Amino acid sequence: MKIRKRQSFFIRLYLKTLKYSGERPETALDTACDVYYVYFGKIPTSVLEKLRKERDYP
Repeated sequence: MKIRKRQSFFIRLYLKTLKYSGERPETALDTACDVYYVYFGKIPTSVLEKLRKERDYP
């Protein structure tokens, strides 16, 4: 339950970063990773893999 909440938080954070900052997807992903890391520590690998696939194949 806790991990699922964190995943959805991370994905929302990534999408907001992308939408409001106008950054390229790679930069937005890095920014989201930094913010997530500050709040929760380690980022689940499954989440990163999912986002990288999405970023590489829009």
